[in-house]
Amino acid sequence: MVTQPAPIDLTDHPGVLGRLDQMVTVDDDYQNLVTMLLGDTWVVQQLEQARALAKQYRDQIRIVTSNGELIDRHGTVSLGPPNSNTELISRRMELKRLQQDIYVLTAQAQDSTAELQRIQSSSDRLESERQQTLEQLTANRESLLKHHVHTQSKMEQLEQLRDHASQLDAQK
Repeated sequence: MVTQPAPIDLTDHPGVLGRLDQMVTVDDDYQNLVTMLLGDTWVVQQLEQARALAKQYRDQIRIVTSNGELIDRHGTVSLGPPNSNTELISRRMELKRLQQDIYVLTAQAQDSTAELQRIQSSSDRLESERQQTLEQLTANRESLLKHHVHTQSKMEQLEQLRDHASQLDAQK
């Protein structure tokens, strides 16, 4: 198991709004995952504060400003969106598209489940028919064998009667 260093606490630094994993609301089942992914990311008010903290804690934390700028562990700055209004609209459109995708995928999953049940039912029916056919085949083989033995016995009796008739004709 990998041990992680003690978490860095920046709550008392000026301009720090908080640790990102503590600002995200998720189900308890996912909290550990969120902490693992975002536990070293801090949110600050301005880029200048972010740069100062990034310099002090290089290779240890990531910092995001309230404007969306990101400074990664190595000090690389990624600028946020140029216009947050378009970003909000874009996110709403993406959310709507994702909700539509969820609806379509849910419907497809329901259709697939119904098809799977239909196939399973058909498979069960065919298996039952196969079993009945196998039982009928076994019964027919047994009956055929009995008829074969009976026919063989009658053929032997016929042959004996012919021999007997030949002997009677010869005695005449």
